[in-house]
Amino acid sequence: MDNIIIEKVINNNIISAYEKSGAEVIVMGRGIGFKKKQGEVVPADQISKIFRIKSRTLTEQFKELLANMPLERVRISDEIISHEKDHLKLN
Repeated sequence: MDNIIIEKVINNNIISAYEKSGAEVIVMGRGIGFKKKQGEVVPADQISKIFRIKSRTLTEQFKELLANMPLERVRISDEIISHEKDHLKLN
């Protein structure tokens, strides 16, 4: 996995970061933001999900949404979406 560098800690479980390629990503993982600072490398073993969004506006909205939502709710929502995408053969 490429080095992912912390740009901003959103909460203890979600961070905004940059991949080595320069692409902005939202990274989720239990305790991933705890006592972390901008510029630190994210340990790969703490990453449970990476969200890549191409639109800057959507990225900001997504960060705001995730900051105010419990991690368990985000995880369950992602599981539901993944299941339905597979079941309905959607992109």
